[in-house]
Amino acid sequence: MQKKLKSSLVKMPASFPDPFKAEECFEKLSQKKDNKIFTSLGLLPDEVTLKNALAIRDKFLKVIGNKHPHFEFLQLLSSKCLFNIFDSDHVCCILNLIASSGLGSNDLESFSVELLLVIISNFPSLMRGSELQFRLLFEEKYLIYDKIIQVLAKAGPHISVKFSDFYPVLKKICLEGTHTQSKFAVSAIASLIDVSK
Repeated sequence: MQKKLKSSLVKMPASFPDPFKAEECFEKLSQKKDNKIFTSLGLLPDEVTLKNALAIRDKFLKVIGNKHPHFEFLQLLSSKCLFNIFDSDHVCCILNLIASSGLGSNDLESFSVELLLVIISNFPSLMRGSELQFRLLFEEKYLIYDKIIQVLAKAGPHISVKFSDFYPVLKKICLEGTHTQSKFAVSAIASLIDVSK
């Protein structure tokens, strides 16, 4: 465990403007053994809406206070723990646009599905809260876009869905779809079975 921690303390500073100073701060924080700081920071990546994550971050920074010797470092670290490019609201908006065909163009719809796949491939937990909306979209659009099936395969382990809600459609895809669609459907089934256990 100590070896893993040491390895992480060496790797993480590389993503900071001043890696040497960051490594020093990480080292000092790990020596303090203040679990409250790390527990609070651990809450940030679990929050999928930016608004709620910022509220948690602000509360954390208020609790530690600006007099804390590592306040600036903790401010930067807490910012790095947030979903700051996309959040679940963006995913919900993309799902709404695709479902309503409000994009007006098949190309835009296709690009939106592609963007959704990229987001979910990197941040699968951002699908949380949009499960019902995604299921309805999936049932409607799976024949048109193979990538919708891929989104399900990527997000499956990270969302709360019933296997039985998707299985009939996935089974149909396996039996009647193209080779590529069948391959993605099997991946989606596997990801959902893991969650069901």
